[in-house]
Amino acid sequence: MPHPLDEYPIHQAPVSMRYFATSDRNVYDRCIMHLVSDDGTLQFAHGLGVYPHLGVIDAYVTARTGDVLHSTRASGALPDNRLEQQVGPIRLEVVEPLRELRVLSDGPTDGVQCDLTFTAAFPAIDEASRVSWVYRHRLDHLVDEVPCSACRGARIRADAAATRFAKLTLGELCGKPLGDTLTMFQTLAPSKTVQQVAGEVIREITNRLKFLVDVGLDYLSLSRPGPTLSGGEAQRIRLASQIGSGLTGVLYVLDEP
Repeated sequence: MPHPLDEYPIHQAPVSMRYFATSDRNVYDRCIMHLVSDDGTLQFAHGLGVYPHLGVIDAYVTARTGDVLHSTRASGALPDNRLEQQVGPIRLEVVEPLRELRVLSDGPTDGVQCDLTFTAAFPAIDEASRVSWVYRHRLDHLVDEVPCSACRGARIRADAAATRFAKLTLGELCGKPLGDTLTMFQTLAPSKTVQQVAGEVIREITNRLKFLVDVGLDYLSLSRPGPTLSGGEAQRIRLASQIGSGLTGVLYVLDEP
């Protein structure tokens, strides 16, 4: 049964909570949380750490919008009640262990003020699958891959996700069929400045896309996961890679049209 202590930064010896599991005076436990808005314009971070041998607890909350970083930081004496996770205006509250956490900050006007709730999607299953490969195998049928809500499945950082090329994000560009992507690059009309900076890159991308389209893979996208490719598709990708490498004195024998 989940217990509130499961969420607290306490790695403890099997004795009173006043005694810690190591004699290292600098040992600490820490909770760190991050979030990024869907459009990548806001980056939020929260951290709370306890130093039991030093008797110190500290915390921070930061919010970045563009090039402006706002922050609220606090440090104080570690209270006797280790379940009290508050220092200064910053508090981390366990609403429901392993399911719901709440971060509150009542910082100054030039700092960060927030009241955020973090909700776990499948905490127990996720934790078990990370601890043991046996559990991971047994619970595999209960989980599935879903696109990340922050990057929308692009698997790139917020600053890269905010980048646009030909009015498309990198995720949208990689999701287009290769045939359409090749047509877009072939019809590009870059300015003189863009041509000087990225002309060689654009030319290389166009050539590689053409090799893939020439071997009949115009319907695939760059975001297509490798494990979902058929054997024939994987072979044609390797063929396109060999053709694109510019080898000479090589004969390819194809057993199908």
